[in-house]
Amino acid sequence: MTVTPDTSEILVGVERIRHDEWVARFENAPDVQFVGHSAEAAFQGLLDQHQERLPENCGRVEINGDYHRGHLQFLLFPRHRCTDCGGRGQYVGLIHVEPCQACRGSGLVVP
Repeated sequence: MTVTPDTSEILVGVERIRHDEWVARFENAPDVQFVGHSAEAAFQGLLDQHQERLPENCGRVEINGDYHRGHLQFLLFPRHRCTDCGGRGQYVGLIHVEPCQACRGSGLVVP
C-alpha cells in the first residue's frame, strides 16, 4: 500500500537491499539515506542523522508495507497546537488551574 502524505507529514521508505542490510530514504529526498543491519536500525539512523528534516514535534508514526517482502513505509505526523487550551497546556477555570484534558498538559495534539 502506498500512502500519500499531506505537506506537513514526512514519508520514509525502508527497503531490504541484502539479507542483512536495509536502506531508509526520505521519499521527498531519495538521495538522503541511511543503511542499517535491520529495518529499525536504518529508520532510526536516518532520523538521528537528519533531524532537521523531521516535522517539528513528531507525534505519531504509521507503518505500512510488508517486512517479509523487504519494503516498509513510515509516515511521520507532526503534533499541532491544542485547540482546547490554545497550546498553553492548562485549563484556567474560575477557581482552579489544571492540566488540559485534551493534550494532557503538553499543549500539543496529534490530529
